[in-house]
Amino acid sequence: MLNDVNLKAAQEFAEQKTKIEMLVDAIENEKNANEFRRKKINELREIMPSYNGMLDQEGKLINHNTEEIKKYIDALQKQIALKAIEEKLLEKE
Repeated sequence: MLNDVNLKAAQEFAEQKTKIEMLVDAIENEKNANEFRRKKINELREIMPSYNGMLDQEGKLINHNTEEIKKYIDALQKQIALKAIEEKLLEKE
């Protein structure tokens, strides 16, 4: 039972983390067009509303707090693990 929960949580977390990391990479890559980077900023905000990063007129990334992103990912991992345990417990009822 616990292995199933751990596996499910690990898979879901890996998917979410990968998505966030891909968005961050696209945002940080100055070779990408500014409009593309702005789109990725908006996508990251949909996942993480507290994200305050933006591009200035010249395309410079400002308010890009990587520490907050790391904290969000850590919290996400715990949230997903708790959700998986809760779902497993509800299945037994």
